[in-house]
Amino acid sequence: MEKRVLIIRLGAIGDVVETTGLVRALKKQNYNIDYLTGKAPSTLLNDIKDIDNVYLFESKKYFDIYKLGKKLSKNKYDLIIMNGYSTLAEMKAIRYLRKHNMKYVMYINGGIIKPN
Repeated sequence: MEKRVLIIRLGAIGDVVETTGLVRALKKQNYNIDYLTGKAPSTLLNDIKDIDNVYLFESKKYFDIYKLGKKLSKNKYDLIIMNGYSTLAEMKAIRYLRKHNMKYVMYINGGIIKPN
């Protein structure tokens, strides 16, 4: 059975680079890895072979977040990993994804959210 993970990091390129070790470790565990990030980091991530799909987050408008969340929820992730939760957009995305019965949401700093 294929395992799927979504990594969300909307911040700077350096923050995204910090997750590349995590990407390699997840790939060794046979995860299909999707990454949601901003425009600048996406150029770097498109060249990493262990990442299966890179989704671009460009707008903080609620409707755009809703559409992106709906698209991502079709992937039925087993795990969602957030590298921080500092922006309103990240919190809205997580709230939406949790409504779609994701098993876990984990923050890089070790916190875990289990959907109710």
